[in-house]
Amino acid sequence: MKPFTNYSRVMLSIVLLLLVMIGGFNWYYDPYEIYHFPDNDLAAIEKPELESHLRLHKAYSVKRIKPDSILIGTSRVLVGMDPHSSALPEGDWYNLALTGASIYEILRYIQHANAVRPLKTIVLDVEYGSFDPYLHHKPDFDEERLAVDRQGNSNPVFLKDYLRTLFSYDALKDSIALAAGPGDSLQPIRGDGSRENDFRSVVRAGGHRELVDGISKRLLKIYHQRQLHPIDIRKNRADLYLAYEQILRLAHRDGINLVMFVPPTHAVYLEIRKMAGLWQDFKDWREKIVEINNRVARETGQPPFPIWDFSGFNEYTEEEVPAEGELREMNWYWESSHFKKQLGNIIFRRMFTQHSADAGFSGEFGTLLDLNTVPLTNSRLDEEEKNYSLSHKGEISHLRKILGHINQSDTAL
Repeated sequence: MKPFTNYSRVMLSIVLLLLVMIGGFNWYYDPYEIYHFPDNDLAAIEKPELESHLRLHKAYSVKRIKPDSILIGTSRVLVGMDPHSSALPEGDWYNLALTGASIYEILRYIQHANAVRPLKTIVLDVEYGSFDPYLHHKPDFDEERLAVDRQGNSNPVFLKDYLRTLFSYDALKDSIALAAGPGDSLQPIRGDGSRENDFRSVVRAGGHRELVDGISKRLLKIYHQRQLHPIDIRKNRADLYLAYEQILRLAHRDGINLVMFVPPTHAVYLEIRKMAGLWQDFKDWREKIVEINNRVARETGQPPFPIWDFSGFNEYTEEEVPAEGELREMNWYWESSHFKKQLGNIIFRRMFTQHSADAGFSGEFGTLLDLNTVPLTNSRLDEEEKNYSLSHKGEISHLRKILGHINQSDTAL
């Protein structure tokens, strides 16, 4: 028995040594940036796997940075809003935006940040897509790692994250890839939580038109498939509206300055929404978020939070998309979905330095939505869309051609 005992001890020692080596290797390279953080919040974190583990990374970044003010929403905030903008109110700002985030995920990360340090200000991207009942949580979303559960009770330390990031095969594979060389990451995440886009990535893709068409094809294909397998959107959206309501109640309860906005997607993106048969639903959704905001304010005995609407058709969202093969840089957009930080700064100035009682009727970029203005802005949206489709017949024809190819491809299958 003694030789067997010695053999077992040797094997156990080897296994333990390997685990220590693997854990140390993964800790050192830290592919998801949860153990080592940049000293400078403007520093670029060039780790390719960070994008697919953004919810993991940002949960731990919040614990380290402890911001008292956050920008939060979808990738539009991630790409287009700078937490260092001089137009923002004073605070320790962090960009907590998450790609493809549902309003439920946004609620949970707001609760997380507020539990780590009481929040003073929240700038929230109230995005139509975040209320999409077809939307599923991303693989890297695990609310057990957050500081509190949905009811506000403290969560225990989430050991699973440490086991996954130190000893899993995926973490080892990603660490080895980093050790071999980080590669040419043209869109790194900065230490302040925002993404640093670069025109070189547009050139590499073949120009803005290629990127715009790529998004158009993807969205039209998704919407086409949904039409073949429809669900009751309004019924299935009920839980998402409850999550939105919980955000409002949390902000009222804790005295947080919550400022919301509907983002300025490009006119091409809006036309895709209309082609998908979602135009009326988009307008109904705008009325619904205003109604909930006013109802919660009334029930809490406080004024409703501002909801700024930057969607629609205007000098920014109607920016001309360069022709195919043209490598001219757009002023305000990367493609039809994501605006640049230059436009984000204009949004900040409008929300924080140009606030006025008649903002719903001023005609400037950005309208305050309330029970009085939302019907008017919906009517104006219809008129603006009609004018755009008449003045941009080539763009509309191009989108219809893309949709036609998708329909033909589906029929062929």
